[in-house]
Amino acid sequence: MRIVLKEINPDIPFEKNFHLLPLVSDARRERIFRLKNDRLKNVSLFAELTMIEEAATDLNVPKDQIRIEKTDLGKPYVAGFENYHISLSHCDGMILFASDSAPVGVDIEKPKADFERIARRFFTDDEATRIMNAMSPAEEFLLVWTRKETFVKLTGEGLQRALDSFNVYEEARYEYRTERTVSERTGNSYCYSCCSLKSNNTI
Repeated sequence: MRIVLKEINPDIPFEKNFHLLPLVSDARRERIFRLKNDRLKNVSLFAELTMIEEAATDLNVPKDQIRIEKTDLGKPYVAGFENYHISLSHCDGMILFASDSAPVGVDIEKPKADFERIARRFFTDDEATRIMNAMSPAEEFLLVWTRKETFVKLTGEGLQRALDSFNVYEEARYEYRTERTVSERTGNSYCYSCCSLKSNNTI
């Protein structure tokens, strides 16, 4: 699995990025122009540009041969490359990309003030209990939250699957990696996780 973390400045006027619009798909351009502000437009634009650039590098093909499409549930993939899998997440100006020869999922988040309410409402009882009993409940929450997101991204189910229907502490078939990073631009902290299948396992 290859992981790329990059930071952009989403607060610049979107008109400064107009010249990049021909590089993304028609569907992405339509989606961008439906967004309500420049920040969201910038993030959406660079999310697809990142997938195109990194996939072209991995596959050793020109960027204009990379066509990003999505499944009905929103999982991105590169058309024409069945054995190449990608995942993408973004939070503010942080963009996280992963690629692998098997399904993969990634997620990046920043600390949440209402993490206890979210954990008790959306996580399993065991996960919520472990979070509240951890040395740093806020940090443990981010670990669980991002790992849950990566799991449903890997399987392709997205939020169609209830987050309390599985326990990330007990998913023995999957391998998680969690890291923390700090924005050079704003100084904000983030937590990101990646999920992949352990060897000899299938979805």
